[in-house]
Parts: sequence; C-alpha cells; structure tokens
Amino acid sequence: MVIEKNQSVMIQKDLEENIEPQSQYPTRGVEKFLSGMSSLVQVVGVIFGIVIFIWGVILTEQSRDALGVGLVILSIPVMLTSIAMGALMKVVSRISNTLHDINEKLPPRK
Repeated sequence: MVIEKNQSVMIQKDLEENIEPQSQYPTRGVEKFLSGMSSLVQVVGVIFGIVIFIWGVILTEQSRDALGVGLVILSIPVMLTSIAMGALMKVVSRISNTLHDINEKLPPRK
C-alpha cells in the first residue's frame, strides 16, 4: 500500500513537470510577430539610411550641395531612429514574454 502511494506521488510529480501549464491567454504569436517586426525595422531602416547617405554623397559630387548635404545629414537620424525603435520593440516583446512566464508560475486565483 505504501509503495503504491509513493509510486503514484512520483508519477504525479513526473506528469506535473512534463506537462506545460495551459495558459488562459492566447499563444505568444503577438510577441513573436513583434520580435520579427523589430528585426525588420532595424534592417530596413539601416539599409534605407545607407541608401540616403550614398545618394546624398552622389548629389554632393554632382554640385547639388544643399540637397546632398541635407540627405547625408538626414541619413544619420534615420539609422539611429530605426535602431532605437527596433530595440524598443524587442524590449516590449521580452517584457511581455516575461510577464507571461510569471503569470503561468503563479497559482490560479480562486
């Protein structure tokens, strides 16, 4: 009788460890999407900034100094803004994932 009870407790613990808790919230698809979008924003922003920079240098060499210098100067904030926005989106995604993890570990409310 004691052995059966210990075995059932061990089986119960194994089941609890191997089964992921069912969340009352939808899957973390939004967080995955936000993380992917952050990478996309960073890559596209940096590429766009480089294109603007090169275009500004070409226009400066073609004696359109005002427009060329303006584009070169504009390329720096474009790149910095895209990097900052991508990082902010990743931080929000990680915070949301952490909150989901914490919520799953808390005992259910009565």
